[in-house]
Amino acid sequence: MKTAVHIADGKNGTFVITDARGDKYETRTIILATGASPRKLEIEGAREFFGRGVSYCATCDGFFYSDKTVLVIGGGNSALNDALYLADIAKTVKIVYRKSSFTRAEAVLRDRVAAKENIECVFNTELKKIAARPNSETGELVATTTNDEQIICDGIFVAIGHEANTDYLTEDTKRDELGRLAPDALPKGMFVAGDVHSNIKMQIATAVGTGCTAAMDAIAYLNTNAQ
Repeated sequence: MKTAVHIADGKNGTFVITDARGDKYETRTIILATGASPRKLEIEGAREFFGRGVSYCATCDGFFYSDKTVLVIGGGNSALNDALYLADIAKTVKIVYRKSSFTRAEAVLRDRVAAKENIECVFNTELKKIAARPNSETGELVATTTNDEQIICDGIFVAIGHEANTDYLTEDTKRDELGRLAPDALPKGMFVAGDVHSNIKMQIATAVGTGCTAAMDAIAYLNTNAQ
């Protein structure tokens, strides 16, 4: 598999793609479908315990925490969805959110979270450090808040949003606050699909839909700009 690291304008309305090996490819159309990556938790211990208690995918790793206590970091739709999923597996789920309420999450998700007896919401709280609990035989973690309070848990699931994978594009390429791309702002012959597409929900259904649209638009562009 080859990874694009740079895209530049070529001759006669073409694009030149450079991959990680330095090989170059010239093309008349490009479909950008590089997706988005979870935002990382940038605190002490988050990197050290990644894969050993810290996770960015509840559906991938949730089954490890059957009948245990887990934290979900975040307050948007993704965080609440993760908490609801984990509530059917774990003994206790604590949602840790830096604000006083889930203003960014949809009402239906807030209601479902409120109805779950094993979900606890910890508002106005941020973490500053993750460490192993001393003398724990089960690998428990200690999550220390910015107020120096300690929360004992078995796992921490981070759901603080995503950022689009668009670093390979030039700085003058217009992006939104998440690094995603608006199709109307791209050069002619360049199309976008999936989670890197701005103003859509990051869901499989929308990714498939934008992928189909991008493919059809690219074919139409080639047909009307034949050389």
